[in-house]
Amino acid sequence: MEHMKDSRAHLPSAILEVSQSQLQPLSASVLLDQELARKARLRRKGNLMTGCNELDDYVLLGGFERGSVVGLSAEEEELGLSIGLQTIARMLAKGPGKALIITTLPRTVVLLKLQKVLASQLKDPGGGKQKIKGCLERIFITTVFNIKGLWDALRELETAAQAAGTEVPQASATQDRKPEPEMDAPESGQRTRQRTEVQDTEGKVGFHPTESPLPQEPNESGAWHDDFPRSALPDIILITNISSILSVLFASCDKPTAHDTALLLSSHLHFLSRSPAYNDPLIILLNSTTSPFSQAFHDDAVTATDTATTIGEPLRQVMKRTEPTLSSIFEPTAAQQAAAHLPGQQQQPRQRNRPLFGQVFAQMLDLHLLCTRVPRTKEDAAAAAAGVGSGFVSQVWVVEVLLDEIGVYERLEAEENGALGSRRSREQRWAAVDVDEVGDGRVVDAFRG
Repeated sequence: MEHMKDSRAHLPSAILEVSQSQLQPLSASVLLDQELARKARLRRKGNLMTGCNELDDYVLLGGFERGSVVGLSAEEEELGLSIGLQTIARMLAKGPGKALIITTLPRTVVLLKLQKVLASQLKDPGGGKQKIKGCLERIFITTVFNIKGLWDALRELETAAQAAGTEVPQASATQDRKPEPEMDAPESGQRTRQRTEVQDTEGKVGFHPTESPLPQEPNESGAWHDDFPRSALPDIILITNISSILSVLFASCDKPTAHDTALLLSSHLHFLSRSPAYNDPLIILLNSTTSPFSQAFHDDAVTATDTATTIGEPLRQVMKRTEPTLSSIFEPTAAQQAAAHLPGQQQQPRQRNRPLFGQVFAQMLDLHLLCTRVPRTKEDAAAAAAGVGSGFVSQVWVVEVLLDEIGVYERLEAEENGALGSRRSREQRWAAVDVDEVGDGRVVDAFRG
């Protein structure tokens, strides 16, 4: 129990109050009424689209649902960032929404990408620059370096909710906090101040500095936060490089403590996404992937029982298996991998990447998408299997649903008997997409027209 005490030492008092409070039991009818009201509220607000038809219409069956936690595990985190920023840009271009980006990246890197994506969504030669500037004013960026910085960034939402006049649940009240122990801060070389605006020399579109002042020094967690407008609650919260934050967490404390902290973070993210006091935000977590045989932070591998004493080490390795919700449908089966090691077999099936941190990351999510590269055609697949260089193999991105805890209801209106209608799971649905490198960098259907 000592590690449980240590794991909570650096957490906000809001989380401690929630975890220590005695929750009163609720009847099933009350829970059903609450869920029906939440679904109706989310439907009125509408889903959030990526702008890629294959993703929105086929894979997601209508876009991302507000009030949920979505994970994007990408072989290259650049693709996950593109999908996240494209979703934000499309929301800002279509309405008055707001977004919060929590990132370990330099702010100028994120802003330059945002500028490019917004320009592709706002195709208005007459007023494009002014509209892009207006959209950027509704985006707030926080730079963090560790789990403590992430907690601090999420804490700002409480202040914004209270100032906006919404009734914040009492369990999450964070007034009169005592100073908290400091987590490991980044080296001084990392403390390079980042600005939130795109200067004239940094892009084709010139912007004036934002009116919100930046803090002169980083806070105790080594992070810089924008002065989050107290009247603004984001519709989307994008947390990039969550794998880097979790890596620091697992490297800086013992494994049980890290797991406890990750579990508390998961509970808090779900609390934020499901609370009307916080505007039912869509929370997107960007994760990376790892080789299935990598031992570093690979928490999902389970070794099968070895019943044969003559099996070689390579074959024992391919007998490793993962949870079904962590495996791609394009991943070679155990039988295919084992056959590749038999005498006379020269071709070895490509090993698929899997989400970094496995179930530790998956427990935080309502919807989990995996983004990996696959050969574009049969000829490309044959060339890849023959060991031809990657420069000669054309590839596309495949985005597939690994986990879907919420599903999509065919009918959101409650019937007289209180039913929601049939629920469709999106697990194992997938689509092929490309990044338009020669154009505006948007994520588009791979086989258009």
